[in-house]
Amino acid sequence: MTAEGTLALVIAALVLGVLAALALLVYRHHRRTQILLERLRVRESAPVDPESLRRRGEEGPGESVSLLLNFLMIGFLARLYAPWMRKIGFRSPHAAAVYVLSKIVLMGAVVAALFLTPSPYNPVVVRTDVPLVALVSAAGVWILLDLVAVSKIRRRRLLIETDIPFWLDLHATLVEGGMGFDQALSRFVAETELFKRPLFVELRYMYQEMNLGLSRLEALRSMSSRIDVETLDTVVAAIVQGDQIGGGIIDTLRAQADMMRNKVFEEARERAQKLPVKLLFPMVVGILPSLFLVTVAPSFLRLLGVFEGEGIG
Repeated sequence: MTAEGTLALVIAALVLGVLAALALLVYRHHRRTQILLERLRVRESAPVDPESLRRRGEEGPGESVSLLLNFLMIGFLARLYAPWMRKIGFRSPHAAAVYVLSKIVLMGAVVAALFLTPSPYNPVVVRTDVPLVALVSAAGVWILLDLVAVSKIRRRRLLIETDIPFWLDLHATLVEGGMGFDQALSRFVAETELFKRPLFVELRYMYQEMNLGLSRLEALRSMSSRIDVETLDTVVAAIVQGDQIGGGIIDTLRAQADMMRNKVFEEARERAQKLPVKLLFPMVVGILPSLFLVTVAPSFLRLLGVFEGEGIG
């Protein structure tokens, strides 16, 4: 085996080792998140032990990742992506660091794969602008992962906005049945314990914060700032204002539920009205040329045959 082949095998082994370590790191982080969510489940008959919700952000592999990024003087990237991770649903203080490290490792893996692919099948090694190709590939991986994160944020926000009217209606119904706000929230949390949709998870977490000593208004504000959805901010502001001025909580919940439902219908109607404009480009590019070929091409070919016959004659 030549020296170049040995070097390529060593580099490939190092890349695979780093990817395996990263996969193990992501799995352990995901497992810790799942354990935390399991601890956040609430039942009325089983009060929550505050020690079971204690988060050890300074422990685990996430701390090592944060220290590594700080050592490489790129810890500011984790701080920039921290709000994104909270909007996606990760509560770990080191989730952004793991995300940034994942992007860096994937960028290195893609660049290494470009150079380790055999030359007959590799368009990079035969080019003179190899650094430019590597830079563009790395930037493409970085942007692609950012687009995936933005897509997850938008999807989570849409799910929360869709579930808000259901939560408000059911909460108002429970309050009308004679329960207080906190008791109705406890019943709602118990009934939706198995639901994995983002709003229900956040409501369970808010209820746990109330059990740990936060007031109702503080827990609502904390949930609103954590989710960062404008629709939920409006609902929380209305509930807080109604509680401060002594208004009826049932009327507030019903009014907000109707307003949110109307907003969802209006947004759906607006998207339906924009649909013809969005279909215009696919129709012009994909449908009209085919229709033109089917309807006009036979007549054109027949006319061309007539002209050719006259020319031959």
